[in-house]
Amino acid sequence: ARTNQGGTLARITEAEIHIDNGNYEQAAKLLEKLHQEEPRNSKITALLDETYAKQQDWAKAWALLPALRPHLAEAEYSTRQKTYAKGLLHDTATRESVEALEAAWKRLPAEVRRDKDMILQYAGALVENDHPEEAEKLLAAEIRQTQDLEYIQAYSQLRRANFRAQLEHMKQWENKHTNDAIFLYAKALIAYKAKELDIALAAIEEAVKRSQTGEAFALYAQILEAKNRPEAALVAYRQSVAPLHPEQALDGDLLPAPEAEAPKPDDSKTS
Repeated sequence: ARTNQGGTLARITEAEIHIDNGNYEQAAKLLEKLHQEEPRNSKITALLDETYAKQQDWAKAWALLPALRPHLAEAEYSTRQKTYAKGLLHDTATRESVEALEAAWKRLPAEVRRDKDMILQYAGALVENDHPEEAEKLLAAEIRQTQDLEYIQAYSQLRRANFRAQLEHMKQWENKHTNDAIFLYAKALIAYKAKELDIALAAIEEAVKRSQTGEAFALYAQILEAKNRPEAALVAYRQSVAPLHPEQALDGDLLPAPEAEAPKPDDSKTS
């Protein structure tokens, strides 16, 4: 028994050397044999898991998870489960049909499929698989249920979609997000893609009043350019790349100042 144990330790050490040298294929072959011989050996299981993760062989990493579970804290197990599930979805999206991708999603445990990060990952995988219309349906259904702003952001960023239909959905949802800068930006982006420039302009003006981000100013500039207002667009482009300082504050019809911060020219005249 000791000889056998010594042989196991020697092969584990050999596998560790392969891993350290980046020879993951050799390490995997050796560790798979060891795992067959000693399926309850936590050291072997952990090394095999590490090897699969380094190889990005997500299918094998996922299949090994049940053996790994007794040796991991719940939080760590959950993290790995999500990482490997994301890898599986990505690989299926790039290599297989949309039917195979949908089947891979349905095989995931229910708690994984309810996780917001995983739903966003699946939407991204559908887009990667050249089925943005399926991603659009998925995200719209989640938004109707939750009104979550991360889903709304992802929905607005779909590159190929029925933008006019999306805009109608945004109008239906906007009463739940009054004055929210993230929602207003998303609405402006969709309206811009739908070529509804007046709606886009009104939404982005409200968005930059509430949150003056570089991203918002960049979209503002694009909308102004499309509206044939090149000078105003140039100012907005500058704001998108420069840090905001009080001396750079925009005025006039480009960026109406919020009432609380409105400039008071009369004060300077009377002082």
